Amino acid sequence: MFHVILFQARKPARLPRFRGFVTPLTPQRKRARIADKKKRIAKAKSEAAEYQKLLATRLKAQRDRRSESLARRDPSYPLPPLNPPLLLLKTPVIR
Repeated sequence: MFHVILFQARKPARLPRFRGFVTPLTPQRKRARIADKKKRIAKAKSEAAEYQKLLATRLKAQRDRRSESLARRDPSYPLPPLNPPLLLLKTPVIR
């Protein structure tokens, strides 16, 4: 036995008509958004320049410290190689 339930079709809700009015607030908000974006870009650029300046001073100090330490070294002792050779391990011979 089957029960058949009939649903009554509902009317779609009526939406208010959209009129694209441009109030004075719209361009004002747009100008504010653009101004905020320009401020963010300028701030990021100035912070990046400041960081680069700080980085340059730190690298210069690091180079100076390195050159001072190399100047204080014993000149008769050779500098360590930049890329030391790999140690060759002896492999056992299988007879």
